[in-house]
Amino acid sequence: MMTMLRWDPPVEEIIRFHQLVVGDGLSVRAAGLDLGWSLATAYRVAHRDGLPLRNKTLSSQVVDEIVALFSQSVAPMDIVRRLGVNPSSVYRVGISIGVRPRPAPEGRRAVATARRVEYLELRACGLDRRSAAAACGMGLRGALDVDKGVIKTRGRRVPFVPDGQAVYRYKRLMLKCPGFSSDHF
Repeated sequence: MMTMLRWDPPVEEIIRFHQLVVGDGLSVRAAGLDLGWSLATAYRVAHRDGLPLRNKTLSSQVVDEIVALFSQSVAPMDIVRRLGVNPSSVYRVGISIGVRPRPAPEGRRAVATARRVEYLELRACGLDRRSAAAACGMGLRGALDVDKGVIKTRGRRVPFVPDGQAVYRYKRLMLKCPGFSSDHF
């Protein structure tokens, strides 16, 4: 019987990995990717060698640094790169101090509904799928999903549930143009 052995990186790469994580302050993920390792190998080596993993919460010192950078009008993704923290954490701090706008209460579905309405209105005016999709800045697969009334989520397509102020218009356009899904690219 043959057993599968895990791949262990060469000693030189492990030393470089330690330097990237401890010395340069990169995350385990970023250091592993830099060396061309799989994520599983990077975390296995980090756990085995007791390397520091990123904290799930921000320390007060890091929060103060984020606030200071926001006060200097530094862009959120630049803050992420400088401090090596999660983008969601930076945006959360920005929202809490009032520098970043709070997301709309109706969320992303309202924006998606408005975008779908714009596309459907162009289709109702006689544009073909390719032209309407290009005018709205979406791909052909996304346009086909709009025509069919579905959305891809978690790897599968499910019926789209409209939200926001454009719900009535979306439903009317979908009823008015039931033959969209039979069009070809």
